[in-house]
Amino acid sequence: MAGNQSPAPAEVQRSLQSEERTHGAGAVAHATGHGEVEHHEAGHDEPVVAPDQLKPPPFRRLTLFAALLTAVLLPLMAFVGNHQGNVEKVWLVGIAALIVIAIIADFFLRKAGLRN
Repeated sequence: MAGNQSPAPAEVQRSLQSEERTHGAGAVAHATGHGEVEHHEAGHDEPVVAPDQLKPPPFRRLTLFAALLTAVLLPLMAFVGNHQGNVEKVWLVGIAALIVIAIIADFFLRKAGLRN
C-alpha cells in the first residue's frame, strides 16, 4: 500500500515552500497560481470612508436656487427687449433647457444614492 499513502505533513510543507517564489515587498506568487500575485503589505493607515459618511457639500440649496433662477431669467431675457434676430432667443432658451435637464438629472442621481 505504499503507492496509495499520502505524503507526510512535513513533506507537504516542504513541497509548498519550494513552489512559492517571493516578488519583493512581501508579495508571494505560487507556481501553480499561473502568475497570480498576492500582496501582503502592512502599514496602511488610510481611513476607509463610506460615501454616506462624507460631509455634504456646502450651499447645496443656494446652488439649486441660483440654477433655477438662472433657468427662469434666461428665457425672460430672450423674449423681453428689443431683439431683432432670433439667434439670441435660441441660445438663451437652449441654455435654460440644459440647466433644467441638469437639475432634473441631479435630483434623480441624489435619489438613487449615486451622488452626495
